[in-house]
Amino acid sequence: MTKNLLFLILIFTTLTSFNNGFGDRNNGESNITVSPNPIKDRAHVYCNYYINKMEVFNLIGTLIGIYNGGEQIDLTNQSRGCYLIKVYTPQGEFIKRVYKED
Repeated sequence: MTKNLLFLILIFTTLTSFNNGFGDRNNGESNITVSPNPIKDRAHVYCNYYINKMEVFNLIGTLIGIYNGGEQIDLTNQSRGCYLIKVYTPQGEFIKRVYKED
């Protein structure tokens, strides 16, 4: 529980301080596009940089999925709500908030 709480604080601090991106104060969110958003089942993640890995978290900090390479995430078995996608690139790490609908 403490680990999840610390992660959640880190994520929200980062979102507030860096405008949805690590290491890129002015352009963090614009580096990542998710389509469609809101997501029904699967979505494509587009990034200005090569994607090494993506991690998807729910808002309590639980890791939902890890995607190595590729640009598609699958939220088919997840409940509706808000999720965070952490994208790892050679240029840094970026976070994008997405919504899942039924």
